[in-house]
Amino acid sequence: MFGFWKRRRRRRLLEKSFPDDWREIIQSNVAIYSLIPPNEQQRLLDAVSIIIDERPFLGVGDFEVTDEVALTIAAQAALLVLNADGYYFDRVGVILVHGTHPRVRMMHPLGGVVLVEEGVAIAGQLLEQGEVRLAWDEVLASGRDPTDGYNVVLHEFAHHLDWLDGEVQGIPPLASRSDELRWLEIFDEEAAQLRNELRAGREILLPDHASDSPAELFAYSTECFFEQPQELAEFHPELFECLLSFYKTDPRRWFDAQRE
Repeated sequence: MFGFWKRRRRRRLLEKSFPDDWREIIQSNVAIYSLIPPNEQQRLLDAVSIIIDERPFLGVGDFEVTDEVALTIAAQAALLVLNADGYYFDRVGVILVHGTHPRVRMMHPLGGVVLVEEGVAIAGQLLEQGEVRLAWDEVLASGRDPTDGYNVVLHEFAHHLDWLDGEVQGIPPLASRSDELRWLEIFDEEAAQLRNELRAGREILLPDHASDSPAELFAYSTECFFEQPQELAEFHPELFECLLSFYKTDPRRWFDAQRE
């Protein structure tokens, strides 16, 4: 019953025209939007409309969440759900936005002990109940450079998708248990290979922290999948195929069209 009313409300929402001034903000702040073909642009705008309508944004401290802030975040997050089957971050309770890097307490498990760091400046963070914390200056910089392989919104919302089963362990919702086992096998192997490359002093495509765990590998490779897809497919083909099957879109087409 509740699903019916949600779908009905969303259909009515999407019958409205997307505001021109909203589209201009996205074109200015989310550069990858201009690379996407028209049909996917429309799906992205539909996702943005739903996210803006349903998800609460909250400025922290004296930071004000304007239309520009919410749209810039929503449009980048929408890349992850271009072909979603009805899920538009419904379980994100709130999106907390700081003007610049918030300082938080970080806990790092090290064997049988936990290292606690106080006052660590971060660009983003997934909180325990699925909420997302973001630094606006990082969000804006990420959105305006679509090819550097770094995007804090993609990273943290990928962690959220990973969290949907209650744990952040590098496995987002997949179709079957066999898919999960295959996914985890590939991600474990890829993370181990990255650690080997780093120990050998070799350069790697992904950030060093991608080797920390399958969860971090999923989040960092998601950034690369959308911003450096050709490179990810070349250097990590199995990883790329996993993400391709999950996100159900191929960003290589966007960049190929730009080059042509």
